[in-house]
Amino acid sequence: MILHTLELTEAGYKLVIWEPAPKNDNRLSPFMFRITYFLEHPSEAAAILDMIEGQNETTVFSHPKN
Repeated sequence: MILHTLELTEAGYKLVIWEPAPKNDNRLSPFMFRITYFLEHPSEAAAILDMIEGQNETTVFSHPKN
């Protein structure tokens, strides 16, 4: 399962995409990966999310914990 947030900021939009995973001896953060995009328009976020299978269905409004 890949999760994401889309947040309005003073500079535009911040899209964060991550895949949750449990912490262990080899993983210091609770995700497999996390990537952040800074965008000018929400349509850019939609285009990015359309490239990720299943992400055009739901928006998740929670941030990954570091």
